[in-house]
Amino acid sequence: MAKKNRKITEELRSNKRIRQIAWPIAYIVAVFLLGVGSSFLKQGLNKADNAKQAEILYEQINPKDGYKLPVSYGDLGPRLLESGVIDYDAFAAIYENGNNPLSTDQIDILQSGSGEQIVITAENTHFLDTVARLSKKVIPKLAF
Repeated sequence: MAKKNRKITEELRSNKRIRQIAWPIAYIVAVFLLGVGSSFLKQGLNKADNAKQAEILYEQINPKDGYKLPVSYGDLGPRLLESGVIDYDAFAAIYENGNNPLSTDQIDILQSGSGEQIVITAENTHFLDTVARLSKKVIPKLAF
């Protein structure tokens, strides 16, 4: 009987040691999981804020009314067409195939020129970039 009691006592002591070690480990794991969980919750809440901030930033970078530059196209469009730098039909087809056909203003700029100030908007940046790149390659060849 003494052996049985000793064995039970040893098991209880062993279980007590396990519990003494298990509680701090369980506490550490619980704190870690709470920290990770709250981090994910906070990120979820921040996503809405981030989307709102991104929208505000986009509006600052690309205002609806655009940026008005103190320059005009002048007769650059017709000169690019006359010198053969731009083949109007091919140029228009590229924009048409890209699901972004030339606007009437852009067609007028190419065919007739424009004395109005250039306004950069999200809708016309590709056109402006293309004309600027083409004109940089040709300006030394054109007589001003």
